[in-house]
Amino acid sequence: VTGKLISDGNVGFKGIILVLGEGVFDRSGTGNSDLLGAIVVAKFARTWPSTENNQPHPFLAPTFSVSGGGTGLTAFDSDGVDRALAANGLRTLGVREY
Repeated sequence: VTGKLISDGNVGFKGIILVLGEGVFDRSGTGNSDLLGAIVVAKFARTWPSTENNQPHPFLAPTFSVSGGGTGLTAFDSDGVDRALAANGLRTLGVREY
């Protein structure tokens, strides 16, 4: 997601969720659905002004909010992460520099 991710009610998912750019994750009223896997939220400017070339690009404070009623679960699940990563085929297991 490049912007805000807003989840209301019975929205279930298993895998990896990336919320990039605006860096806002807001889940209200979980219903009876689960979000299982991993959620990465990162806030940063999506454009880079030419006046700031060659300067570090700062990450900013993201927003992660889960509220409301229901029996839904928002939790890390290593099986969900493994399945999501395996769906993409080959992946880098290590890097070594000399």
